[in-house]
Amino acid sequence: MTRQEHAARKAEYLHTLRGGPDATVENHGSIALLRPHTRAARDWVRDNVEDTAHYFGAALAVEPRYVAGLVEGMTAAGLVIA
Repeated sequence: MTRQEHAARKAEYLHTLRGGPDATVENHGSIALLRPHTRAARDWVRDNVEDTAHYFGAALAVEPRYVAGLVEGMTAAGLVIA
């Protein structure tokens, strides 16, 4: 297991204990970060976002205009986004 995989599993475990959202969105002005916290959210991003997408660590980095569509798709799949 790589260091990144280990960190993702640890974060998911801690998230499960706390009962938080599946993913969070951070607006940083000209860029927004979508941070998946659960395996379901990571799977959704993997299955629905193009392979050419940009990431900042484990977070999907997008222009703010794409956030609404991402959140809409994720909530339609039953995920909780904050």
